[in-house]
Amino acid sequence: MCQQTVKKGIVPGVPLEKVPLVETPFKSVTMDIVGPINLPSEAEHRFILILIDYATKYAEAVPLCKIDTETVAQAFVDSHV
Repeated sequence: MCQQTVKKGIVPGVPLEKVPLVETPFKSVTMDIVGPINLPSEAEHRFILILIDYATKYAEAVPLCKIDTETVAQAFVDSHV
């Protein structure tokens, strides 16, 4: 539910589900984007793509100038393929 349209404290609870155990490295990864960062780098990187492997808990941060689909997908492929 949108945080702007629901009154504070009225959001219904969601039951927790078990996350399947992943034992093979890089079989399952999660990603998130941090930004925009108000002090961009000299290369104009204003975002950071965070990738975390479920099996090993290995984390990687990839600087990004923009966060369109093509840029994020290419950053993922470049760092994991």
